[in-house]
Amino acid sequence: MSKILFCVCLAHAGQRESSPAATGVANQDTLTNGVIDITAQGIQIGQEVPDIQIQHMHNYSTTTAHLKDFRGKWLILDFWATWCSPCVGMIPRMDSLQRTFGSHVQFLSVTYQSSKEVLPFLSKFEKQKEQHFSLPVVTADNKLRKLFPHKTLPHYVWINPAGVVAAITDAMAINTRNIKSAFAGQLQVATKADKVQPYDLNKPLLINGNGGEGQDMQYHSLLTRAIPYLPAGYDIFKDENKQISRIVLRNVSLTKCYQVAFRNKAYFSKNRILYHVKDKQPFTNEQHKADSVWLKESAVCYELQVPSDGELDAIELMQQDLVRLFPQYKARVLEMKRDCLVLKRKGTVQHLETHDEKLSAKFSKVGCQLTNYPIAGFVMQLNVIFMQHSLYPVLNESKLDRINLKLEADMSNWQDLNRALSPYGLCLQRTKRKIKMLVIEDN
Repeated sequence: MSKILFCVCLAHAGQRESSPAATGVANQDTLTNGVIDITAQGIQIGQEVPDIQIQHMHNYSTTTAHLKDFRGKWLILDFWATWCSPCVGMIPRMDSLQRTFGSHVQFLSVTYQSSKEVLPFLSKFEKQKEQHFSLPVVTADNKLRKLFPHKTLPHYVWINPAGVVAAITDAMAINTRNIKSAFAGQLQVATKADKVQPYDLNKPLLINGNGGEGQDMQYHSLLTRAIPYLPAGYDIFKDENKQISRIVLRNVSLTKCYQVAFRNKAYFSKNRILYHVKDKQPFTNEQHKADSVWLKESAVCYELQVPSDGELDAIELMQQDLVRLFPQYKARVLEMKRDCLVLKRKGTVQHLETHDEKLSAKFSKVGCQLTNYPIAGFVMQLNVIFMQHSLYPVLNESKLDRINLKLEADMSNWQDLNRALSPYGLCLQRTKRKIKMLVIEDN
C-alpha cells in the first residue's frame, strides 16, 4: 500500500468591520462569464508538481524537506488557517486518519503564519482537547500557496505517488473511504470550485463593472437575487461626519437584512431574534455554495446609498425599504424577559482596569489577550463571533470600562470562560433579564 501525505497550507485573509469582502484581479484566461477561477492560476489537475524546498518544519524529523522526498506516496495539500474554525476542526480528524493508516499516511500542516503565532495556538488547542496531535507543521510558507492559489478555506489538493495532481476538493472529501479509494487507484471526488466574482467595494453594486458608472450617484436603492460567486457578507460606510452613507449586503439571508436595518435599536444576535413565520428558509438556512438551493431561492443582495449631507437617515430608509420589498413580513422590536449570560464582578476585581496603556487586542478560538480594551468590545466579540450560536445573549453588568485581560479558554464555551475569568474576579451568570428582541412575523 502506498503512502498518502496531507500538506496543510494557510491562506492569508483580512477582516472588515462587519464581514469579509473581496476584490479580484486576474489574468484574462482565468475569466469565465466574469467569474475568476482562482485555482486556474496555479498547478492544474493532471499536471506534475515541480520540486521545491520546504523550510521551517516543526514536529518533524528534519527542519527542511523537498517535495520529491514524498514521491511514492499520495500527497494531499490542505490549506488552512488558525482563524478558520472549519480548518481547526479538521485537525482531530486528520490526526485520527494519521493513526488509522499509520505509515501509509503522512499529514503535513503548512502555514504562511509565523511559528510564534501558530505553535502557541496549537499548544493551547491540544490543552483544551486534552490530546496531542502528531501532525508536522511548516510555518512562514510562501511557496506551496503560490503553487496552488485559492480564495476559500479549507482547500485540499490531492497529488498521486507520481507527483501529479489528481484532485482539488473541500474538507468533506477527507475521509477513510476516499483515502482507500486513492490507494486502489479509484479516487472519485467532486472538484472544489474556488471562484470569486470581481468586485470593487468603492463603487456601487451593479455600477461600472457591476452595472455602470457611479461617481455621481446621489441616491440609490437596489435589490437583486443572489449573484453566484460574489463573496457573501455586508459592509457599512460612513461619511466624514460619521453618518451612514452607504449599506451593502451581498448574498445574505433576510435575517441579516433585518439585523442591519434595526441596528439603531440594538445589536440583534441570532439568540435575540424570534420568528413567527411558516417558512423560515429565507431567514435561517444560509449556504453560500454557488449551486446551493438556498442561495438560488432565498439569498438576496441589497444596496442603499444616500447623500452625505446627513438629511436622510439610511437606517430608517432601509427599514422602509424592507416594508416595501418584503410586504409578506413585518418586524418589530419588543422588550421581553429572556435567559441571558450576564458578565458580573465576583469579589475583588484583580488587575483589570487601565487607562494609560496602549490599546491592543488579540482574539482566537482558544483565548484572548487584551490591553486597555473596552469591556463592551469584549462582550461584543462574544456575541458576534465566538458565542453567536449560544442560546443566551451576553450582557455586561460589570460596571468596568477598559480592561487588561489574558484568557486561555474555549471562547465558545461559557463554562470554560468562567474558569478563565474567575481569577480576575469576573463571571458569566445565567439569569433572566428584560432585553430588546427583534420579532419577525408573517404579515
